[in-house]
Amino acid sequence: MKQYIKALALGLLTAGMLTSCDDFLDRPAESSYNADNFYQTSDQCYAGVNYLYNSPWYDFQRGFIKVGEVMSGNYYWGSSPYLNFSVNGNDEDLKNMSYSLWAVIGHSNTVYNSLKKSPADPAVVNQCMGECLIWKALATMPMSTTTSSLLSKRP
Repeated sequence: MKQYIKALALGLLTAGMLTSCDDFLDRPAESSYNADNFYQTSDQCYAGVNYLYNSPWYDFQRGFIKVGEVMSGNYYWGSSPYLNFSVNGNDEDLKNMSYSLWAVIGHSNTVYNSLKKSPADPAVVNQCMGECLIWKALATMPMSTTTSSLLSKRP
């Protein structure tokens, strides 16, 4: 009989340890942000816009410096197509520069739309939304000036 009670107690203890409470497991992450709990304060609005100054521009800056410096003769890069001006539209650096500009526009739109719903100080929200629009305009400018100059040369 003792064996039976011990086995039953061990089984109940094991079953109790393997089950858990729903409220313990189904909790939102407290150590990370998501779209629902960010842009609630002025500091979060500033932090949400700050990355637009850096990350999305990486490929554009890298390609701009590489292409510009080699084509100007300030940087020698062996048999580079930029050195002898034989670059075509399939060049990987030029593609990445273009993709980076579109990424800046996309990131700016995402932050702008998230800021629209922010309960933070309206003056801070307007400032941050203005910064999003500035970055969007700066990313659009190289594409629009290049396109307009190409279109004006059409026969």
